[in-house]
Amino acid sequence: MSLIGPGEKVYVTSSPLQGKILNNGTPVANARVIRKVRSNQHEDWVTEEFSTDDLGNFSLPVKEESYDLGLAQFVSATQVDIEVDGEWVNVWYSNNTRGELNSEFGGEPPQGLVCDLTQNEIIINGSGFGILAKCRWNNMPDSNAE
Repeated sequence: MSLIGPGEKVYVTSSPLQGKILNNGTPVANARVIRKVRSNQHEDWVTEEFSTDDLGNFSLPVKEESYDLGLAQFVSATQVDIEVDGEWVNVWYSNNTRGELNSEFGGEPPQGLVCDLTQNEIIINGSGFGILAKCRWNNMPDSNAE
């Protein structure tokens, strides 16, 4: 422990996210998936590229960073975009202030996550996290947003 905080600590800046990408109910096969993450350590987006499989499934691994925040509050944000016909579509944006595994989802990993590019975005505001997404999942947290 340092004199002005807990010292060096590992923070989860983006928890694992896996699901299926659809476009009007049809799987988006072999599409580019970009995950952008920023945090206290990286004010600019750190970008990673993935892809969907033949059935539109994708899997993004956990992203962690280790640093000493001192007395600063941990903050991270994750954005996921899909390339379809040369156009980028944002399907997921979340932020979190806890830095723990699955804290940006309300504590539980999303089960049965499906993101349809034609769906309206939803907003979920929780304690220490927020989500804006074109996705739905079985264990979505309740929101205190209207």
